[in-house]
Amino acid sequence: MSPRDESYGASPKDVSDELSPKEESDGLRSEAARRLKIQQQMNQRDRRGEMELKTWGQRKFVNNISRAHTIGTTACFFMEKRLHNFSSSAKSDPSINPEFLPKLKKKCPLGGDGNVRLPLDPATHDKFDVKPFQNLRRGFAVLASDARLMEDPVTRGVVESYLKSGGQVSFNKDFIQSILKLGAIGVKSAGEGEIRKSCSKLN
Repeated sequence: MSPRDESYGASPKDVSDELSPKEESDGLRSEAARRLKIQQQMNQRDRRGEMELKTWGQRKFVNNISRAHTIGTTACFFMEKRLHNFSSSAKSDPSINPEFLPKLKKKCPLGGDGNVRLPLDPATHDKFDVKPFQNLRRGFAVLASDARLMEDPVTRGVVESYLKSGGQVSFNKDFIQSILKLGAIGVKSAGEGEIRKSCSKLN
C-alpha cells in the first residue's frame, strides 16, 4: 500500500479529498525474497542518504513523504540493525531516547519474530496528525530514516515549523503537494500491472 493510499484512509477531510484514488496499476510481483534485499540496501546506505539532496524543496519533500509514518506499522525485521547491531561502537542507535529504547527492544528482542509489527507512531497511530514530529524532537522515532531528519538543519527546521501554532494546517497542505508529486513518479498504466482487490496481495 502506498503512503497516499494509507493516508487516504486515515487523514482529515481536507487531505483525503485531495488524495482521491486514481486508476493507477500495481505491480505484478510480490516476493518475500525482496524483503532481504531491502534490508541489505538499508544496511549499506550511508547516513547522508536523504541529506545529500541539494535544495530546500527536495529536503522538505523527503520530510513530508516520511510523515506518512504518522499512521501504519512496521515489522521488527526492519528494526534489527537499529536496535541490536547499529555500529561497532554502539549496539543500539544512540539517537533513540533511553526511555523509549527498552520498549522497542521488548517488542523486537534479538532473535525474535521479525514479522511482529509495531506502530510507527506509538501515541496516535490511527490519527493523521503532527505527533510524529514531537516524537522526532524527543528521540521517539521508530525508524532510523525518520530519526535522521533531525540531523540535517534544513529538515530539522521543517520539523520544528510544524510544531508551531498552525502547524497542522500548514503540514496538511504541504503533505498533499508532496504526495501528489510522489504519485506521479513511475506510474504503471494499463497492461503494465493490475488494480489489486487487496493492497497486500496479487489478484
